[in-house]
Amino acid sequence: SVLYLPISIVSQLVRTNSLSEIFKADPESYLPPGILLPALLLLFFAVWSMGVISSTLATRLELVGNLVVCFLVFLSGLVLYYFMSKIFGDGSVFSLLCTAVVPNWQLFWMADATTNHAQIPLLYIVWNFLYTLLLMVVWGFWAYYLFADNELARDTR
Repeated sequence: SVLYLPISIVSQLVRTNSLSEIFKADPESYLPPGILLPALLLLFFAVWSMGVISSTLATRLELVGNLVVCFLVFLSGLVLYYFMSKIFGDGSVFSLLCTAVVPNWQLFWMADATTNHAQIPLLYIVWNFLYTLLLMVVWGFWAYYLFADNELARDTR
């Protein structure tokens, strides 16, 4: 996953036949690095978070079960905050408890900002980084708890 960011940057910057065509790029399709890099960094945080969740689930689930649960976590993370705010109201305690474990993937998705060529503030990236670290710590402790009583070389007789 570490190689995705450099590959994306190179493919974005070197997508024309010659160096002179880079500066004549269509403004509708070309994203300057100042807009593209923060958006890619936020997507990296999302992939990082899902990797920790998947590693945690791998302590108890097989491959297919892990994929299904990760898919459900992803889908519920996209819509859970909206439905909880509609059902229980904005800022209710029950709504916050229901959405505490599932990551809000909308925080990492910057398609609207990149489409409008809007600059993503540095403070927003810092807060998302802290949110990612918090997710990693919570899911990491949960992984440690789930893995603590596993015996790796257990006898299968």
